[in-house]
Amino acid sequence: KNEKKIYVIGGGISGLSCAWFLNQAGFAVDVFEADAYPGGMVVNSVPAFRLEDKSILRDIERIRKSGVNIITKTVVNSKKFLQLRKKYDSVFISTGFQVASISIIDGTGCKNIFEAIDFLKIVKQNKNVELGQNVAVFGGGNHAVDAARTAQHLLGANGVTSLVCQYTINDIKADKEEVAAMIEEGVNIVEMVFPIQIIREDNHVKGLEYRVVEQYETNKNGHIKPLKISKTIHSLEFDTIIFSGSYSSNINFVEPDQLKTKEGSLLTRMKNVYIGGGARLGETTLIKAIADGRNAALEIMKKENILQLPTPEKILTEEEIAELLLKKNKREIAVKQKDVPIEERNNFEAVIHPLTKTQAIYEAKRCLQCDVICNVCVSVCPNNAFIGFEIKPEELLIPTIYYNNDNFKVSKKKRLDIKQKYQVICVADWCNECGNCTTFCPTAGTPYKDKNRLHFDKAAFKNEGRGFLLSTDGDLKQLIMKKDGKLSVLSLNWDALIFENDDCMAVLDKNTFEIEHIDIFTDSKGTFDLPEITEMKIIFNAVENLV
Repeated sequence: KNEKKIYVIGGGISGLSCAWFLNQAGFAVDVFEADAYPGGMVVNSVPAFRLEDKSILRDIERIRKSGVNIITKTVVNSKKFLQLRKKYDSVFISTGFQVASISIIDGTGCKNIFEAIDFLKIVKQNKNVELGQNVAVFGGGNHAVDAARTAQHLLGANGVTSLVCQYTINDIKADKEEVAAMIEEGVNIVEMVFPIQIIREDNHVKGLEYRVVEQYETNKNGHIKPLKISKTIHSLEFDTIIFSGSYSSNINFVEPDQLKTKEGSLLTRMKNVYIGGGARLGETTLIKAIADGRNAALEIMKKENILQLPTPEKILTEEEIAELLLKKNKREIAVKQKDVPIEERNNFEAVIHPLTKTQAIYEAKRCLQCDVICNVCVSVCPNNAFIGFEIKPEELLIPTIYYNNDNFKVSKKKRLDIKQKYQVICVADWCNECGNCTTFCPTAGTPYKDKNRLHFDKAAFKNEGRGFLLSTDGDLKQLIMKKDGKLSVLSLNWDALIFENDDCMAVLDKNTFEIEHIDIFTDSKGTFDLPEITEMKIIFNAVENLV
């Protein structure tokens, strides 16, 4: 145990994830939860046919028994937030998303209208819900799909549920597996509907008037907006309407502007205050919420210089690497988990059976050890446009220059943040962007865009926003790096290795890349880092023999 104390606001899945990892690293963690019990959306609204309650409660109890102090029925207001900030070393805000903009039409005073999460909570609490025989669920996110499946499980053969959205099925945001299960269970999809008003009779839902969306667009944030709507009004009959609206955080103890984070970090504009899960992402998946909690914990550990014991590095021989790369070229089909037959899905028992011990062992053996070496894109590229190479740990050290007029000193205490020793670079001139690498990428990436890109053609490099250009001219071999709008040049000829950028020119040792002499173009005294030398050394060693 260390002497650091952390408090987590919100006992949902993201907050519990953060608390677990911090506790494992020796931190004292208090979790403040407003409800009577922890678990957040997972406990309150995820249908039991997707995730059994006993599995959730077992995990929560494990977290509690590990030493995490969970304090329920505790609401954090602005006064308490300030008090706790003084008492604890760091804060993680994971209050989830709670406020919903229910609908673009008014359903005030009308019975049998629900907001999706409220509907899911009511059902989870085993309260009686009269749905009638014809239910509409508006929306296309995970909560809308959960609500539609839940309604259909309640109706069974006695009714029909329709998922109604303003776009086509191809643009539904929910997980594809859940959408497929929803359709399999008999939920209808009604596309391109723009609601106008609810049809009422004695304050009861009778249906909906709508116009047809003829054209829509998706903006860079993934939000869909109708562009062209027909003038003709149509109607649909429904007994119950469930709206899945726009969700946002309900944090009222701090100004929203203070909760903004920088790219790649969960640290807010407030010192030692982090945010994650639904409070940061809005409607999201369990996996992403858990990941936010873990990443916040890792940031806090790094800030406090208290890290978990590192996982022992897996050292593979050349023969083992060759065998693993060969394995990546062979497809092993995943185990088909047993589903409950459709006709038996009129309850809330788990729809998918868990793996047996034998199946779980087989699945584990399918692991391609991408945490050790991935290189799938190297194997599947038909143009051989990807080159795999290995980084030695000592190559990651960044030179820091301390200079005073003509005197300088070099220190190497900082490191490039590269976790895997096996790396890949894309030779852009050989890539025709066929997308094969994207299809097979085990991390759902786009390797031909995501990886460092190497050019031989100067014109093509000029049009790139980032990357490398490798060229030769007689005895001169040159590597140019473009990053953040700046150029760095590494030149090698028969007697010298020269590095140049806007700030300096340095003569390097041809073998070790150590700085032998440097001319500074800025002030006469100061300190600066040269991570460009470290990055270019790695790339140069990997590709210099290509020209």
